[in-house]
Amino acid sequence: MAPDELSESTWILEYINLAGVSYMAAGDDPPEITFSEGRLTADDGVNRGGGGYEMGETEFSAGPIAKTRVAYPDPKREENRLFEHLGEVRSWMRHGDMLHLVFPGGEMVYCLGEESDRTA
Repeated sequence: MAPDELSESTWILEYINLAGVSYMAAGDDPPEITFSEGRLTADDGVNRGGGGYEMGETEFSAGPIAKTRVAYPDPKREENRLFEHLGEVRSWMRHGDMLHLVFPGGEMVYCLGEESDRTA
């Protein structure tokens, strides 16, 4: 996989896996992340943010990430911690239309968005 494979693509969160427990993305506005020219923008369904990212064959790091601070209507949803998890990501892997961003203790799994111009 080329280090710039994610550039110009948008991904929609499917689930977050923490210590073997999966938390499915819920709601009408699913969290998503977009990669473009060394920068990412993310939306957790309530807040938006962005920052730089670097990646290698399997390595990944993001940050610092600036984000809005809108209060969450359901503060217990795991998606509310998306930006925290994003800052902890250390590796990535792609399997077709699925993107895995792995951090200590878990991973976020995204599906390629329909508007993306990148294909597997």
